[in-house]
Amino acid sequence: MNDLQWYRLYSDSEPIVEKELLNKLLSNGALAKFALVRHNGEYKAMLYVNGKRINGPALPEPLTTPNGEVTHWMGNKPGVGLTTSEAEMIIQAVTDRIERAR
Repeated sequence: MNDLQWYRLYSDSEPIVEKELLNKLLSNGALAKFALVRHNGEYKAMLYVNGKRINGPALPEPLTTPNGEVTHWMGNKPGVGLTTSEAEMIIQAVTDRIERAR
């Protein structure tokens, strides 16, 4: 493996933020940021709360029982609720980026 190949492996071990998609101020005062990232060679959405990466699904997931306008979620302790339009915007941004990468 040459030096350039090693760099590519190392540089993709942490998520690379391509752009922020959505910022939300949560009811507890925390700031949630949803970003389009490249991680392990794949494009996905990632949630950050107060700058800390929160593991969870790569795209918003539907709630089994929607609560008012909140129909989707991302994250894993804490999970953050999303409206249908917010979830669709995130999914569309990730899908468009995956299509451009092909």
